[in-house]
Amino acid sequence: EKAMVLAGYRGCERNQVRERRVLNLVAKVLTERMIKRVREEEGIVYSIQAMSRPAGGIPGTGLVMAAAPTDPSTADRLADTLLEMMQEFAEKGPTEDELKVAQAQANQKLEKALEQPDFWLGNLSGMRYRGRSLDEFRNLKGLYSQFTVEDLQQVAQQFFTEDRELRVVATPTAASSED
Repeated sequence: EKAMVLAGYRGCERNQVRERRVLNLVAKVLTERMIKRVREEEGIVYSIQAMSRPAGGIPGTGLVMAAAPTDPSTADRLADTLLEMMQEFAEKGPTEDELKVAQAQANQKLEKALEQPDFWLGNLSGMRYRGRSLDEFRNLKGLYSQFTVEDLQQVAQQFFTEDRELRVVATPTAASSED
C-alpha cells in the first residue's frame, strides 16, 4: 500500500515573468535539498521533485509543490517535512553554491528548449490570447544567471505564506470484510 503526498503553495501566474523564472530556480534548489533529506537521509521516499507550474488558463491555480508516494505510516511526516523545508527556504534562502548549480541546470535546459520547435509553438501560439509580450523572449541565453540569492528568497517569501499553503495526504483505507 502507498499513500500520496502533495505539499506546497499556490504559485504565480504565467504572465508574472520574473516570479515564474525565479520560482523555477527555487524548485531546482528545493529538489536537491529534498532528495538529500527525505530520500537519502530519512528514506521516506524513493523519488522526489519540487516543481513550479504557473497558472495558465485559470487565474490563481499556479503551484510550487512537491509530490511523492510514500508508506502510509510516513505520509503526514513527509507533508510536514516538505512544508518545513519550503518555509526554511523562504526564511534563509539558498546558498551561493545552490544558486550556481540551479542556474547552470536551468540555463542548460533553456538552451536545449530554444532549439526545439515545440518550445516556440507552445509559447507563441497563445501569446496574444494570454496577454503575453514578445519582450519575454529577448535575451534568453544565460537568462537565469541574472538572479541572486536575495531574489530567490524574496520571491519564496512572497509565495510561501500560510494563506497560500496546500497540503494533500491521501492514504489507503482498510478493505472492509464484505469485499
